[in-house]
This record gives sequence, structure tokens and C-alpha cells, in this order.
Amino acid sequence: MRNFFESGSVKKIVAAAGIMTILSGVPGCKTNEINPTGTVPFKTEDKTPSPTNSPTSNPEESAIASAVASAEASLTPSLSPEITLSPEEILDKKIDDSLNGEGNREKILINMDNTNEKKGTKLGLVDVAGMPRIEGILIDYVKSDDYVGLIMEFDGTNGKPFLTELAIPMYLYDKAPSKFKINKFTQPTVKSTYTAVYEGNDKTKILEYLDLLKGKPLIFDSLVTEFPKEWTQGKWLTEYDGVVAKWANEGIDKVPLFRKLVKSVYSNGLKPKNVDNIPKGTKIVDIKSVEDVNKIDMSKEVPIITNIYFYDIGEGLS
Repeated sequence: MRNFFESGSVKKIVAAAGIMTILSGVPGCKTNEINPTGTVPFKTEDKTPSPTNSPTSNPEESAIASAVASAEASLTPSLSPEITLSPEEILDKKIDDSLNGEGNREKILINMDNTNEKKGTKLGLVDVAGMPRIEGILIDYVKSDDYVGLIMEFDGTNGKPFLTELAIPMYLYDKAPSKFKINKFTQPTVKSTYTAVYEGNDKTKILEYLDLLKGKPLIFDSLVTEFPKEWTQGKWLTEYDGVVAKWANEGIDKVPLFRKLVKSVYSNGLKPKNVDNIPKGTKIVDIKSVEDVNKIDMSKEVPIITNIYFYDIGEGLS
């Protein structure tokens, strides 16, 4: 249905009304003579051309014409310039919205409450098949040559949201036959069974899934136990350009970071094991702006992951 205020007749009436107001102060113009067509009958006088044959302008008509042009200009809507945000500005807004409790957070928490025996569930530890894992919301991701950093929202031990980062070591999948695994729960709850929807080392495919998973809940294994030392020795030092040994050494070095993360998120009444041996001074990154993201050294400051789990929150992701 067309908007009444967009019709041509109404525009003419509005324009005429505006012109009447402006013309009321013009000498010789009777604004009460507006006719039904919305036009203004101007009074004109015959003038004999000057010897140069150039017409002599009527001051009264000039004033009226100027007033009409001014009225029409005032009735022409002006369009505000379209604002285009840079990728960094978009990410900064996502971070700010997340810390202020916007996005899918409320929907996800309500769903978690409805699928758990205990109400008041927060984004933190969840029980998956008898093993504590960590659940958060994927806000966005960033890329470097060797990593994809997942910017995640969790609830802290005080119940308030905070943002940190987890890293996918893409250098491992670029050169070794290792496979990154993406699992989907069959129901919108971690209490259901899950199946792998992707298992491979195609970076493009992994990023496609991450694009679909933005704003949705992700679950991670708690890598709080030591990696096997043999992965850092022998043939692994040279095979596949040594990336397996590099990954294993990085995993060993970052076990304290994962333990710290587990102890920093809301427990939801769960009591994880093997999380107490944390060196003094171990800290997880705390993201409050895009500047914080830009400063992160993913090779040293964030835990690494080798698989993720997700479930559908009603938008048909498969």
C-alpha cells in the first residue's frame, strides 16, 4: 500500500501551503487566492520592451519566483551520507555489544537453562558425556599466517561476561596430515549425542564453518593434561617440516593457560580435575577492544584447540 504522504497531490498541497507561508510577506501577492489546483495566480503587468529589446524584469515577479524556489528547496528531503565501518570498527562494535550482553547471549542462556536440570546455567563449564568441557559464544575470528584466533565470550566466576581468545594452529593442518574436527550435537543441548560434520585440513572449509558459527555456542575440550613427550622427539623433529613437534611443544607450554581458562570460567557446579598446577603469574588474555586483539601473540598467549563442538539454536545450521 502506497504511503499517503508520497502521493503527488499531497506533495502539491504541502508545497502550496509552504509557499503560502513564505509568500505572505511578499508585496502584491494575495495568498488567499490559492486556487483548487494548488497553483498561485500571480498578478502581472504588460511592459514595453526597451530600445535594446531586452525585457524589463518585474521586481514583484522576481521576489515571488525567488520565494517559490526557496520553498521548493526547503521541501526537498536531504539524504544522510551512508556510513561505512571498517572491519576493525565492526569487530570493535561486536566486542562492545558482547560485553554489554547483546547478541544471541540471552537466547543461548535460556536454552541452556531449559536443557539442564540446574537453572541459572552460565557460559562456562558443561558436562559432555561425563567430562567437563568449556562452552562459550563465538564472537568472531581473526587470522594470521599460522593461526586462526577465535574471539570467545564466557562468563567468569563472578557470573559476568568476559572475552578471550583460543587459537587453531593452522600451520599443523597446512603441512601435516592432521585433521581439524567439527562436531555437531544432534539436539540443541550438550546432553545429546554428537557426530562429526567436518574432519579435514582444508583451511577454506574450516573458515566457512566458522563464518556460519559466529554468534553461536561453541564447546571445547579441556586440554589440561600434558601432551605426550614422544611427539616432540625423534622423527617428529623433521617429518612434515617439524610441525608436529612444534605443535606438541606449543601444547605442552600452553597447558597452564588452558588450566587457567578452566578455573576462570563459571563452573556451573562442576569440579574439573588436573587444573590446580598453574605457575604463578599465568594469565589469559582479557579482550575489551579491538586494540587488545591486535596486541595478542597467538603463538604464546592463547590456548590451542584441535576440535570444536556446536549445536543448532534454531537457525537451521547444519
